[in-house]
Amino acid sequence: MSFVLESIMRKVSDPTVHDAFIKYSKGIFNQKYLVQSKKGKEGWAIKTSAEYVNSIIGAGLERISGTVDVTGVIVATFNVAEEAGFPTKGLKQFMGIKQVIVEGSIPAQKILALMQKQPRAFYALSFTFPGGSIKTKAKAPKSAKPSTKETTEIAPDFCTLKTTDESLVAQILLDVPSAKTVTLSHSIAITSIESPKGITDPVQLREGSIRVGTIERTVIADDVTTKQSFPFRA
Repeated sequence: MSFVLESIMRKVSDPTVHDAFIKYSKGIFNQKYLVQSKKGKEGWAIKTSAEYVNSIIGAGLERISGTVDVTGVIVATFNVAEEAGFPTKGLKQFMGIKQVIVEGSIPAQKILALMQKQPRAFYALSFTFPGGSIKTKAKAPKSAKPSTKETTEIAPDFCTLKTTDESLVAQILLDVPSAKTVTLSHSIAITSIESPKGITDPVQLREGSIRVGTIERTVIADDVTTKQSFPFRA
């Protein structure tokens, strides 16, 4: 399972990156891709904001060979249950957003297949996997809005990952996987949007447009602060 920031930093072309930025307009979006990580004797305890959820869920499921006891919701603008390929427990709807309730023992590969088929849905799921556990808030994330001066600090508490899997940790922390304590935050600046020619349908236009900008990355690793900037086209 690919991680958006990892692909951007490694300059890897990945449709996951494009899907992650469709919701953004032009402007500056502060406090995105937030992480708080602590390394202890029994592995890592990592808390993240909602932007990491799909990647972490997918990475956890990829480490499961059979069924998994899972709870949570899958959020989309359509009824995911109709394409799930596994039983669901109900449906909540509000303002055009549908939340399919998931609870039970489900083959991990069936959830992964749905994620590959519908990557833009939001998979707010909780389960254990070999080498760790994932606990995610069973709700839809807040919509992306440009930041203002009144923006308050946001806690990275949407998803909690506990794991001994160093390879998974490295995908999240990237350049500081061995630090005992890590805090990550990112500011996304969308400077221009390149729209495809010959398309008038507003949905197709939005989904086909390329966002261009920079990501400002702030890392506090073992009390040492560093900052980096990465250009992107997504």
